[in-house]
Amino acid sequence: MLNYTWNCPVKILFGAGQLNNLAESIKGIGKTCFLVIGGGSVKHNGSLQKVTEQLKAANIEYILFEGIEPNPTSPTVERAKKELLAEKCDFVLSLGGGSVMDAGKLIAFAAKNKGNIWDYVRRDAKQKTSSEALPNVCVSTFSATGSETNKNAVLTNPDTGEKIALINEALLPRLAVVDPLLTTSLSPEATASGGIDIICHAMEKYWSQQSFNAPLQDRISESIMKTVVDWLPIAMQDGTNIEARTNLALASSYAMMGLTQGQEGSFPLHMIEHPLSGIYNITHGFGLASLLPELLLFNMEKDLRMVAKMARAVFGFYSRDDTKSAINGIDCLVKWLDRNQILFKLSELGVNEDHLERAAKFAVQLFPENTIPNIRPLTQDDVLTIYNESM
Repeated sequence: MLNYTWNCPVKILFGAGQLNNLAESIKGIGKTCFLVIGGGSVKHNGSLQKVTEQLKAANIEYILFEGIEPNPTSPTVERAKKELLAEKCDFVLSLGGGSVMDAGKLIAFAAKNKGNIWDYVRRDAKQKTSSEALPNVCVSTFSATGSETNKNAVLTNPDTGEKIALINEALLPRLAVVDPLLTTSLSPEATASGGIDIICHAMEKYWSQQSFNAPLQDRISESIMKTVVDWLPIAMQDGTNIEARTNLALASSYAMMGLTQGQEGSFPLHMIEHPLSGIYNITHGFGLASLLPELLLFNMEKDLRMVAKMARAVFGFYSRDDTKSAINGIDCLVKWLDRNQILFKLSELGVNEDHLERAAKFAVQLFPENTIPNIRPLTQDDVLTIYNESM
């Protein structure tokens, strides 16, 4: 097990109806809120009205900022920063899914730092050590990224197509509200996209490990995966099933909260998907689903033990033969994706071959020797092969 330092000071209001406690919990964070939303669904489903009522109950004024993209971009964050500073807001509240929460965290960070936000994110950034940010609050309406409980935020540069995460303690939310009632209006397609993101967060570090000496963390990962496998189909069939929505919301938060630190794995699948959603603007979760089977097959050529272990723990395929278990585990996963209408080829998502080489270059350029850490390290040529096999 690796040594690690874990700092998770986020106060979390979790459970159905917890949004009603926002007013009491938000007092003292600030006086004027910069309220960030996406395309307007929170207006139509009533979530925005509920949040603004809570802000009024806490005697907090707010400025509404709309229009965060599904893959938030640096110009949008800069535009929001300018408005926030002009209105003299002293904290940010993000109401939405992972993209909105990431953007809100980045806006809070940008407001306290000089220069363009991309200067802190890009590969050769010299300023990532800044620890300055306005307080930020996350109200999650989408079970997927777990952004409400961590120090990560992903940003896209629309000029280059690069999509990179800023990881900084200053991004940790002061307060998070994870109320499953806010997710009941999600479509089956959106629910599925979020579910695959959750399962991949738990799965990637699990089967990309170089050694297998973190048994407690492995069992946490397996439990998160199993929860999504069991409850995602129920939530897709009946979006108002609160038990299903609650279990997915908890799995989403736990997957990225840091509970599995100590595992030696990384996030190779996310690293190779981000350039595709940055360049082609595809739905992140569906991009992950498209690449997942081929990356698992790629890893199996080096070591199939963790894939076999996943097959036993998550899909209940029991065999002492690791090869048989691993092959059947991937088969079970593919069939589960298919049953839940999450099995895609990249071409079905609008990806063509025009920019695959550039995407592969972007995927590896953040890492030493242009190689992504993985149980079977990924070179640029490897990434390009996986892209092509996933087309």
